Amino acid sequence: AVAASVEARHQAYIANLTAAEASFRLEDPAAVHARLEACPAEERGWEWHHLHATADTSLVTLRGHTAPVTYAAFSPDGTLLASAGMPRNPAFGTESDRTLKIWDAATGAELCGYPAHKRGGRAVVWSPDMSRIFSAGMDGRLKVWPSSIPTQARILQGHSGAVTRIAFSPDGKRLASSSAQAEN
Repeated sequence: AVAASVEARHQAYIANLTAAEASFRLEDPAAVHARLEACPAEERGWEWHHLHATADTSLVTLRGHTAPVTYAAFSPDGTLLASAGMPRNPAFGTESDRTLKIWDAATGAELCGYPAHKRGGRAVVWSPDMSRIFSAGMDGRLKVWPSSIPTQARILQGHSGAVTRIAFSPDGKRLASSSAQAEN
């Protein structure tokens, strides 16, 4: 009777693992997770751990920039991600991407992309209330984008060299930026 119980548990494990693999091929992560969780812990071998890691949807690759990305920042609520394309670097054979892109952080879907800086982006930060996105560029400009539909940016000028970093004060009322050029 004990041997039959052990065999039945093992067969249930195999059936759940097979169903989880089929669900993975059908791109149904909820079914994969449910089937893997139905597998008894004492039966879980390398194959269970491999499928569990392979089906993990918490890692998302964002595809859309045409050159390397220099900076990415999550929105304060973690639902969105903004990214800035790399400046041109002839030494590495890269062209400037020059775009600001907004992504759905959960799915990795590109929500929008806009030409941002003539010589590529350098940094991105969200306002604490998520109403604006600030991008810093190699063109010496700091741009303010409305986060709802960032079709046009307001330009803040003051740096003569590339703007390298931007950050909000803890209370969200002030913005600081730094430049690669010494300012007088």
